[in-house]
Parts: sequence; C-alpha cells; structure tokens
Amino acid sequence: ENGIAPTLFTARRTRTAGDGPQRLVSIGRLEPYKGHDMAIQAAEPLLRDGWATLTIYGEGPMRPDLEKLAEGLPNVSMPGWVKHHEVPGVLADADLLVFPSIREFGGGVALEAMAVGLPVACVDYAGPPELVTDDVGWLVPMGNRTAIVRDFQSLVTTLADAPSPIEAKGNAAKSRVDRLFTWQAKAKQTLSIYDAVLAGRALPDFGMPLS
Repeated sequence: ENGIAPTLFTARRTRTAGDGPQRLVSIGRLEPYKGHDMAIQAAEPLLRDGWATLTIYGEGPMRPDLEKLAEGLPNVSMPGWVKHHEVPGVLADADLLVFPSIREFGGGVALEAMAVGLPVACVDYAGPPELVTDDVGWLVPMGNRTAIVRDFQSLVTTLADAPSPIEAKGNAAKSRVDRLFTWQAKAKQTLSIYDAVLAGRALPDFGMPLS
C-alpha cells in the first residue's frame, strides 16, 4: 500500500485554475506502460494553441521516443528526474496530474498529488481507482490507445474551457488523503484490525476503494 508522510508534504497548491495556460504535469519512469506518449498526444491541440503546458518528470528507456514525439511541439518539457523532496513543490505549482498509466499496483504519485491539493486524471484500471474517486479527480475509462488519448484530450480541453472543478476536486483530494492515506491513518486502521481479532469481533470493513 501507499501512504503519505505529512511532514514531507507540507506544500499546498496555491494556483488558481484558469490563471494563464493550464499546467499539466506527469511524473514517473519513462516506460511505455506509463503512457507519457498518450499524455503528449492528448494535450497536443492545447499545447499548440498555447492553452496548456505539459511537464514530464522522469527518466527511462522511452525518452528518445518521447522527445521525437514532442519534436516541434511547443510548451512541452522533460527536465528529467526530480528529487523526492522537490516533488511537493512541483505538484503544488500545477493544475492537473495527468496519469495515463495502464499498469499500476498502487500509483503513489496520485496520492502525492492529492496531498498538496492537486486533482488527478488517471485511467480507471488497477490500483489508481482505489485512491482516486470522482470527488477528487477524473477516471478515464480503460480502452485501447485511441480511446484513452481521445478521452484524456476531451477532459483537458473541457478543463481548459471551464477550469472551476479543479479547485473543488483539489480541496477534496487534500481532505481525502488527510482522512485515509497518511501513515498515521493507516496505523489506526491496522490497529483496529488487531483489536477486532483479539476481541473476537468481525473485522472492520474499510471498503475498497475506501469511501
């Protein structure tokens, strides 16, 4: 499981969505399954028109392919790895975490984004939907490559035109992490399981995904 240490994630998103181009950010190893190429393709019309910027943090074997895909495309940057203590600040200065990965057991970066009040757009498959709900982000249906790119493109275009949901979902994301996903909260959940076992009671049902 993933969790958040509040002492490391003290930054809080202070941007106002719609204040200039939409700032899209993606963080993760540059591997095919992470879907960074789909993020570039989905954002391409907004990038060309100056309505969005896309910053992809990470390194990996797919860098040459991603650089080729972004060649000649404005407003895309790939600065490499960001140190972990700098991640909260990077996320706090964005409008949306774009997370089109199609193979994730957990998706810790989604929690890290939520911890600073940044909403998440991810694929509705595997681990991330256990962290991200409709209240705190957007779940894009799993499908083939064309469908995922189309649906992410529709989402970021809609948000560029009407960005107000970003603020509400970002605030809800921060609250959800504080309530359920700090290590302290997880310790309390674990303790309640031990207490139930020792007392011979039914195990607590935390729900999955947690509500």
